[in-house]
Amino acid sequence: MLSALLVALSLAPTPDAIGLTSGGDLYSIRTTLGTTQLVGNLGFSNVFAMASAEDGSLWTISGVAPSPVRLLSIDRTTGDGTVAATLPINGSVRGMAFDFDGSLKLIVRSTSLGVADTLVRLDMESFNLSTVGSTTVRGIEGLCLAPEGTLYAWDAGIGGLSGLGLVQLRSDGVAIDVSGVIGDTQIQSLGINEFGDLRGIGRQVFNVDRISGVKSSLTADLGLDFIGLEFVDGMTHLNGALAIEADGTVSRVNSLTGATRVIGNAGATGFVGLASRSQGAEYWAARESAGATEFWRIDPRTGVGSFFFPAAISAIRGMYMLSSGVMEVISDGGGSNSDRLHSINVVAQTVTQQGLFSPSLSIGAASAGPLSLRIAWDTQLGLLSFVAGGQHSIIAQSAGTPLNAIAHDAFGRLFGAGDHLYRINIPTGARTQVGLTPLSDFAGFTFFRNLVFPQVQTYCTAQTTSSGCTPFISQLFSYNVPSLSAGAGFNVRVSNVPRDKPGLFFYGVNGRSASPFLGGFLCVQPPLRRTPLRTTTNPAAPCGGFMSMDFNAHVASSFDPALEVGTTVGVQAWIRDPDAPSTTNLSGAIEFVMCP
Repeated sequence: MLSALLVALSLAPTPDAIGLTSGGDLYSIRTTLGTTQLVGNLGFSNVFAMASAEDGSLWTISGVAPSPVRLLSIDRTTGDGTVAATLPINGSVRGMAFDFDGSLKLIVRSTSLGVADTLVRLDMESFNLSTVGSTTVRGIEGLCLAPEGTLYAWDAGIGGLSGLGLVQLRSDGVAIDVSGVIGDTQIQSLGINEFGDLRGIGRQVFNVDRISGVKSSLTADLGLDFIGLEFVDGMTHLNGALAIEADGTVSRVNSLTGATRVIGNAGATGFVGLASRSQGAEYWAARESAGATEFWRIDPRTGVGSFFFPAAISAIRGMYMLSSGVMEVISDGGGSNSDRLHSINVVAQTVTQQGLFSPSLSIGAASAGPLSLRIAWDTQLGLLSFVAGGQHSIIAQSAGTPLNAIAHDAFGRLFGAGDHLYRINIPTGARTQVGLTPLSDFAGFTFFRNLVFPQVQTYCTAQTTSSGCTPFISQLFSYNVPSLSAGAGFNVRVSNVPRDKPGLFFYGVNGRSASPFLGGFLCVQPPLRRTPLRTTTNPAAPCGGFMSMDFNAHVASSFDPALEVGTTVGVQAWIRDPDAPSTTNLSGAIEFVMCP
């Protein structure tokens, strides 16, 4: 009997959502069953909204002016509320949603009758408020950021009058009606589930169609008045992705759970790749057609495609967008011919060949992460890093099921789509399966959003060597951002230096310098931190010497308390040059910002 009970419990649906009532009670909700369970009470009243940050933390705002209006963090396990800040808000907050940059967007209802609701931005570090603009309506009771970047709200109406229902908020705050379907007070909050579907809640849970604005009930009356809704594994703009199959089927993918859902069809067949512009709402697909390639735009809400322009290339094997917004594709050379790297200007609709790969490569997928660090998956060799000219470096063998597509998420983590979704450890090539959902044969895969990391900059003047060479310092063949947690993959390299000579890299965190030093320039402001001594390579060319280090590996093995997220680091190389007047040589420097 006990074993049967344990089996039944193990098969029971787990809570997939969290709800907050107007009285401050926090509940876990099983939306599939329409059941609720009390977690606890905030200890504060007059709450009308709730939002979940990317790290899973829960927040609400309590109070109506002239009483204090307080920002509260919510303990998910107990429901306890803790005051984080008192806000100068003249009214009440009726909707909350976290934006791309970590700020909190708020819908503020004025205490003055007849005044439209206002969209406000709250900086979560300084707790400073700034007005985005008037929504031009009064009656909004929910706010939600869809994975592809649309900010939705629900206009429930006020004073017994119907509202607009589902609206989109423009960048200036103005509410645009999605359809002619009216809104009512049955919905008091909006949320996104793990499949990227829009849900609403009041006394029931509703599905809300993003295109038509129609709401349809998913549960019976829950017996409670909910004013806040967040899904435990909800798809967000940072863990949500879009995928396309060869037959044009378009799906959403949750990289947190591996869950997928078909949202539509592009309207044609023969698709071979998908890419997204990191800071815009552009989603491009490539389609093979009569020995050439067509580029289509894909609507991330519906999956519907629109043909834009043709290009005289074929057999695309990899497709991605750089952080600059430039699209690149890799095409198969065929037979023993080299694969080719092309740059696509989607505005001018032109194609430029940038480089050729080694004939030994057989690239099956490619992606570009933060700082436009390029990664390819080769069907024989595994993971490669490569640069614009096509030169490559093997990162790691990557055994396992063949990958149809790879993509970097917002934080630079690499995912691969094969028979399942996989998280790929870039330094080792090891794969970890995400979820149990079998994947379709995705021909293209791209995340909705990539964060923009500060670009690496080269500065200062290098000292000419005794052989007349000018050292060049860079981060070529890096496949990660400068990171405190990656453990590997940010390679600092100096080339055009004396051969077979001792040298080292040193760095500082106090800014730039240009002080005369040892016949060259000290480019990094002291105090300086030295890395271990190493030896430059000894190739045949007089200026062929080079020296490299993996800065991420150095960080992992040599803890430096001065290196934190956001720290600006300057790195310079020193090499012994016996024939130079100073017997040494100094490169220029590179500067970068440490990431998580």
